[in-house]
Amino acid sequence: MNNQPRYPAPYSIYFLHSIHKRRYCKELMRYRHFPVTMICFIIKGTGTLLIDSKLIEIKPLQLYIFKPNMDIEIALQSESIEYYTVMFRHFTSAAVGKNHQSIQLLRAPLPAFPAGYIPMEDPANVQALLHSLYEKRNEPADPFQSHIQFQELLQQILQAPAHDSVKPLIRHSIQQITAYMQSNFAGKLDMVKLATMAGMTTSSFSRLFKKTIGVSPIEYLTQLRMESAKHLLSKPGYKIKQVSAAVGYENEFYFSRMFQQKVGVSPTFFMTRYRLKIAVVSCLKFQDSLRSLGIEPIVHVNCFKYPGMGDSEHAHVLSCRLQELEHAQPDVIIADMFHQEFQEELIRITPTVMFAVDPDWSVNYRNIAELLGREEKAEQELNQLALHTTAARRLLARSMDNQTVTLMQVNHLFVRIQGTIDHPLNELIYQELGLKPGSNMPMQTKSIELAPQWLPPLETDHLFIQKNHLRAGSENMYEQMCGTHAWKAIKAVQQGNVMLIPNWFSMSWTSGGRRAIIDQLVEYQKNTK
Repeated sequence: MNNQPRYPAPYSIYFLHSIHKRRYCKELMRYRHFPVTMICFIIKGTGTLLIDSKLIEIKPLQLYIFKPNMDIEIALQSESIEYYTVMFRHFTSAAVGKNHQSIQLLRAPLPAFPAGYIPMEDPANVQALLHSLYEKRNEPADPFQSHIQFQELLQQILQAPAHDSVKPLIRHSIQQITAYMQSNFAGKLDMVKLATMAGMTTSSFSRLFKKTIGVSPIEYLTQLRMESAKHLLSKPGYKIKQVSAAVGYENEFYFSRMFQQKVGVSPTFFMTRYRLKIAVVSCLKFQDSLRSLGIEPIVHVNCFKYPGMGDSEHAHVLSCRLQELEHAQPDVIIADMFHQEFQEELIRITPTVMFAVDPDWSVNYRNIAELLGREEKAEQELNQLALHTTAARRLLARSMDNQTVTLMQVNHLFVRIQGTIDHPLNELIYQELGLKPGSNMPMQTKSIELAPQWLPPLETDHLFIQKNHLRAGSENMYEQMCGTHAWKAIKAVQQGNVMLIPNWFSMSWTSGGRRAIIDQLVEYQKNTK
């Protein structure tokens, strides 16, 4: 018989440290290294929150938990933000004294506890609890009541629904199958067996799987294998044959073809991408994208034939650019689709990856980062840009005071009035920065192109114009436009609120260019007050 004394099992206790109600009006706020765990509940205000490189949109009635050593940055979109903060400490118990009749509390690290954004089923009730705690913070008469309310608050947080669930109605059987596939993707997975495990026919299983996961079982299996292959190929010492076998492919040549098809580059390229010498052939300033990822291209050229450039001149320029690329001896060329007609010449120099032009500039940016193994750096850059944009949006909203903005590009053939969609610059100005478009401009299209004499009677407070293709004669087109009655009737022209801009259209394809556009807009608005 075991006569050893039985000690009380240790248990956790959470004590309220302090509660505050705060209001801030700063555009940017930064917090580093909280001394204790903190609950933050948003009462009023909107903005963007960056928690350890994760970007979240702030809205009223949201609750967050911030742990010590978290890095937090907030960019306000509203004029101010109002919120409760609740700091608390965690203790564990230990039996002490004669016959262990006393309990000693010991400070301890926080056990498994949610962090970041915590969705609430009943945020109004959470707000009521916080309000009651705050109102009673200076009432020492009944501290036990405050402690009970604090425990009730924690209970609501711990019972909050999981916010990272992909689909709230996802079937449990499919979840079990995906977990099984994640653990056994390197083996031979039979779809009939998986369907049997899920208790379905093969056709029903495939249909339900795609409905809940988004891809077919075969596609999901391939994704698992490719992700594992990328992980192994990033490690030193692995050979392609070893990786092929490790992720479930008996034939390394078939694996290489699948990898090329799904990832976009060969396994050999992927293994050496950290040591590559990269050249850029682009009109969209891909070299700036590389620099923001911490990579300096060995050479960057632009072979595009711009209006105003004759055939013989362009042939000479192209020859010089290709010689420059050959001399640099790059391991890979990154090019945009504006250079597709030169793809054969580029491939003869070295393997070339050509990126399509996507209206969402960040798609190419992320694809380039993935190609070069800089995904984390890209997300950090995008998050910082989002904070910068949110802070600028607040400044511009306050200073512009509902004034309207129109973008225009003048070239040697026509006047182009930008719309509000389908171009990175349109999206930045009218959606991300929230500036109000002028009237008589296209709203639901990329742009319209007109001869100067057909310029519509634009109603806008501010006009931003770029003269494009100067060598081809855009200055003459600009002068024709300025001589029209429609031009002279524009409010922005009459009030002197016309800004000739650098090529924001190409700048808007990179994170650095977008940041520069934002800064130029803020500076312009300061000077027009």
